[in-house]
Amino acid sequence: MRRIWCILLMGLLLWTLAGCAGTPAAPPVTAKQILESPARYQNQLITLRGYGLIMATLPLCKGYVGLDTRTQFVDAENTLITAVDRVGSGKAIKGSTLRTFRAYVRMFDGEIGCPGQTRRERIVYLEIIDVK
Repeated sequence: MRRIWCILLMGLLLWTLAGCAGTPAAPPVTAKQILESPARYQNQLITLRGYGLIMATLPLCKGYVGLDTRTQFVDAENTLITAVDRVGSGKAIKGSTLRTFRAYVRMFDGEIGCPGQTRRERIVYLEIIDVK
């Protein structure tokens, strides 16, 4: 009887340890997938493969001083999606090799544009938090 209990206990222990291995990580998504179904990914932490961030600098609206910097993420398929860099120190800036990025998918829904020329838009963007 004692032997049966030992075997059952060992089986239970092995079953428990197998469950501790965790579930495999979700496969990386693409910018195209996010842009096609933004609600599916909204506020979720996702993984992407890509080259990093590029920036365009545009003049501000008439009567304002300075420049407007727009940041976009370039994924492995060279698809662009608006992004915000939360990694800092330039680590997420575009390079020539593919890297793995972790980001939250966010949405801005509001008015944009110059005074007197605003329009309401919904912009899907990435909040990049990690680069490997």
